[in-house]
Parts: sequence; C-alpha cells; structure tokens
Amino acid sequence: MFEKLLDPYKILDRLAVTRKPCTIVADPEILEAIKQRQSSEGARLTPVAHVLTGKRFTPQPGPYFVVTAQDEHAVKRHLRSVLARNGLHPEIYGALHDLTPQVASEHGTLAKNGMEAAYEALLSQPAFAIACTPRSGSQHLAREMRNHMLGHPLEHVRPPVIELMKSETGQDGRFGGFDFVHWLASLVRYGTENGVFGTKLISHFLRDIDTHATAFERSAFDAFLQRLPVIYLLRGNKMMQALSRDRAKATRNYHLFDEQKREQYLEKSQEWDYSFERLSREIRALYLEEQYLCKRLLQTVSPQRMMLADYENLNLSEAVGFLETQLGVTAGKRKQQQATNVLRDELTASYAETFRKEYAAAYRSDDPETHLPHRVEIDAESFEIRAVTDPDAAMFQ
Repeated sequence: MFEKLLDPYKILDRLAVTRKPCTIVADPEILEAIKQRQSSEGARLTPVAHVLTGKRFTPQPGPYFVVTAQDEHAVKRHLRSVLARNGLHPEIYGALHDLTPQVASEHGTLAKNGMEAAYEALLSQPAFAIACTPRSGSQHLAREMRNHMLGHPLEHVRPPVIELMKSETGQDGRFGGFDFVHWLASLVRYGTENGVFGTKLISHFLRDIDTHATAFERSAFDAFLQRLPVIYLLRGNKMMQALSRDRAKATRNYHLFDEQKREQYLEKSQEWDYSFERLSREIRALYLEEQYLCKRLLQTVSPQRMMLADYENLNLSEAVGFLETQLGVTAGKRKQQQATNVLRDELTASYAETFRKEYAAAYRSDDPETHLPHRVEIDAESFEIRAVTDPDAAMFQ
C-alpha cells in the first residue's frame, strides 16, 4: 500500500538519493524499498521501532525524514523529544505532511520555519482559487495568472491526495495519520509565489474532499475557502466540453504544451471513436458537476468574492483586475506571451456536426428524456444556474 500512496510523489526515489548527515526513520518495508532504489551509500536508515523503544538508536545531527504508516505526527514528536534530550534540534520532515505538499507545489526548497509559519500562511497569506469543472480551460488561465505574477495556481488536490485522505490501514485509520489541514497549511507555505498563493479547485476533486474529509477538516477547509476570492471559470458549451473530455479519456492526453507533439497526439486520436450515447452521458454528467460546483461554492463563498469568467470569451484583464482589487496587490508585468495549444481540430468539428444533427433529429419538445443541457448559463451577480436544451446554433458557438 505505501508504494501506491507515495510513488505519485516520487517520495522513495527522492529519499534514496539523500546522503549523510540525513537520517531516514521509516517502517522496515519502506526502508527496504529505499535500499532497493539506492545506487550508492546514502542517508542513515533507522527503523521507527528503534526510535520509539530507544533500543539501538544513537541520536545524530539531522536533518531527519520520517516515513511511516503509523501516526507521522506522533513519531515526529517522539523523535524530536529524544533528540532534544541529547542536545540536538535538527529539522524533522514528514513524508506526508512536508514532502508531498512541497512536491505538489512544484517548488524546490523545504521550508524550515515550522508549522506555526504554515498555519499563519493558511490564515493570512494572500490567496485565491480558480474553480471549474473538468476541461474548462483552467490550465491556460492559471498560466496567465502566474505570468502576471499572481501566484502559481495548480491542481494541488489530485488523486494521490484523495487516496491519502481515504486510505485505511486496519484500525489505525489513514496511512501515516494523514492530516489534510496540516497538509493544506504546508501547501500554502510552499506554494506561495510572489507573495500570493493560487490553486485550482476542480469540481470532482472538491467533491472528493467533501466525501473524505473529517468534520474538522471540512470546517477548516471551508474557513480557508471562505476568505479566498474565486474566479469561477465557466465553459458554457457543454457539448464541446463533453467532446474535449471524451477525447482526453480516449487518448490520455489532457494538454498539449508542445506543437511538435501534435502529430503524436493525432495518432493517439485514432483511438477516439464517435458515440452519441456516450457524449450524451458526458453532457449530463458535466451539467451535474456544474450544478454541484456552483451550489458548493455558494455555501461558503459570498457572490461578491466571486468573478464569473467565460471560457468562450475570456477577459484576462478583468480577471487580473479582480484579483488585484480583492487581494490588495499589484500584478507584475507580463513576462511573455503564453501560447495556447488548442487540442480541438477538424476531427472534433466533424464529431460536433454529427452530434448536432443527431440531437436535432432525436429532440422532442414534449419529451424531457430527449433533452440535453448542452449549454449552461450562470448569472454573473447571483450565480443562479440554468440549462439550455433546445437544439439551436448556440450550442456550437
């Protein structure tokens, strides 16, 4: 189980290349996995049991890294106490609550100011979120915000974090005693760039947080979310969004950052076939996601703290100005023009045209079973949401 949970962050690979004076305190099977990854002599390896019992453990200068299925916080506290009694006060990092958020933030340096600084950042650091459903263009908007020196928004909450939130080891609860609030606080500290923390909240991952968070974690997360200005990025054309999502699932290609790889992407697209039924299910699912996201945000965030951004007519100047006003900061100068590598092409257009014809033929005004919410509209002030089902040209704008 530990490899499944830690491998997405390459934790064991990273620890395998550490050297003395570092010490890795871990469960026996984890130590063995680290040994197998080492190409030369690395950090000192110490079983957790030696630290907890005091047997065969000789305190050494640090730093220390703790990797365990037991309660990581408890092991760190005990280790810190043992070292302090020997006059040693090294940095002690936990794999789950220090290394994983540092890796997720894509910043290279582990912080040394302790958790007080992290919780202070959680409560007061200028921060914002981009919220949307899948395949809404958040990657482009996030890159532009970073380009204006407004943080570095990423999808920090992804499947590996959700796995840590829901995984259980017998009666001991989550692996390593994973604490989402502690993880989030560390993330804000590590992920802050140019004085601003930015993140992306994708609807299905937000739902996963609600599903697996403890009552305390949900309350703390809501308190954090409540203070954030939110750019709500809406892709109103659900048919085109469904085509994008369906193609991404088929090709396993979600973004194209290098036009040189366009040909490779097109080759993979040969695996993508057309299905009216599958796209119809996707449209309905995306509408439910949009409903959930809108309702969930309104439970916590005031409409006055939200800005509606239209995917089809994105106004970057408005988004930048919104964050400047809400956060009381000044955006930096644009560093470079961000290239937008659009995945949509003639194949997408042909599938869209086929879908339009089939939907128009199947639609019956008096039969709700034939209606699809192919376009979603949200009021920019009240954030009330409505769906358009009539087959018309608007679904292809």
